[in-house]
Amino acid sequence: MNVSNTTGINVSPGLAIDSNNLYHIVWSHKVSPVYWIILHTQSNDGGSTWSEADTVLNIPNAWLYETHMVCNTNNQLVVSFDSISWGGTYTQVYAMIFNGISWSPPVKLSSNNNAKGNKLIADHAGRVYCFWHELYNGNTKFMYRVYENEQWGETVIPYSDTNVYVLENLDVDTDNNLHGIGYFNYQNQTSDDMATTYFLYEKFNNQWALPYFVSYATPFQGCDIVSDNLLLPQTVISAYISQVPIDYVTMHRKEWFLGWEPIDTVSVHKEEYYPLIEINSDNSPDYIITELITNSNLLLKDYYKIDDNFIIELIDSNGSILFSNIQKYNSEFKLVYGKLPLNSVFDNNIFYTTKSLNVSRKGADPSILTKIFPNPCEKELNISLYMESSCKCSIRLVDISGKIILHEERVNLDQGNNLIKLNLNRINNNFSPSKSSYLVIQSEKFKLIKPILILN
Repeated sequence: MNVSNTTGINVSPGLAIDSNNLYHIVWSHKVSPVYWIILHTQSNDGGSTWSEADTVLNIPNAWLYETHMVCNTNNQLVVSFDSISWGGTYTQVYAMIFNGISWSPPVKLSSNNNAKGNKLIADHAGRVYCFWHELYNGNTKFMYRVYENEQWGETVIPYSDTNVYVLENLDVDTDNNLHGIGYFNYQNQTSDDMATTYFLYEKFNNQWALPYFVSYATPFQGCDIVSDNLLLPQTVISAYISQVPIDYVTMHRKEWFLGWEPIDTVSVHKEEYYPLIEINSDNSPDYIITELITNSNLLLKDYYKIDDNFIIELIDSNGSILFSNIQKYNSEFKLVYGKLPLNSVFDNNIFYTTKSLNVSRKGADPSILTKIFPNPCEKELNISLYMESSCKCSIRLVDISGKIILHEERVNLDQGNNLIKLNLNRINNNFSPSKSSYLVIQSEKFKLIKPILILN
């Protein structure tokens, strides 16, 4: 569905759904070569119809682009964007707040004149993080500010050494940990030789973990990350197999219990751009990939697996498709993207489509981990589980080295709601509380892993 219906160039759409079930899309619209504005449309019927575009921000002789949007727990819309003054003399990152009635004036978040590449994400406790890249200590690094209690905090630089740290995309899990994917020049490589890297922010101890190298293949065009139903990261990566001759690969990799699984190849020998990843109801990934067919034709495709075989569904074709954005909401994937028709250099538009989640690919997980409390914990840990059918499971607490510190071998789970209480006084006496302890619940049909913090 065409949601912009505006002549000219329209790019970088951002999608958010507020607590009143209103759908919002913002994007950048080119008025002239020296003039870009930000437009907005909304839908009150689940995306079936969209309002006429209204203007969020209009600054003559400035480029406003790379628009992103989220909705926080106070039902405020937050929009971030990069801005370039005409002449290209400087770039900055800005943000605006919509309170349901009007937009606030733009607030400059960055400090130097070379800031760009903003990313925006909202957690489940009212915080909104805006990330961007600046030069610091001699190299490009990602940094961020947090919007909380109606104000923006100070700039945080997670890694302040002399290496390059690039953040492409990020996601937040239900414990409010941030999972990021990007690039790191771990031995001062050129930009073409950087390793694709996983970045983790652990909210409960307010620390960024050491970078983890997901792939050493040469990056090609983008990567994405999602926190799955077990609160573990899954990534999709675009890279080169070789550059002479040129061969491309799209890869998937996910973390499992205290380690990462081997890379899974999604496709080979196809020139594919900016892959996105989302998680289906059965904890399996969908990949949204833009594939180049000719110089002016890029197809938008959905890849997913059934019985270890990839199924490919065509989403859109016959045009240049870029700037896609996906999120999961209720029982559907929501996708927005820009499309330039074949043989046209103007009048591209922003499109919206949905896809129902497929829950029958390999048998849905029969259990839902509804709540663990308190976390952090001290004397007792409560586990709330909903089961579609009764079964037996084992429950383990494991420290960061993989050592089992508490083990319940056979626990009966009934159909419906279950509440399990673990007495932490039974923990092995030589255990030292760790920021990276794990709760593992496993049966013949499922395995759930949850990070926890055990206090003294």
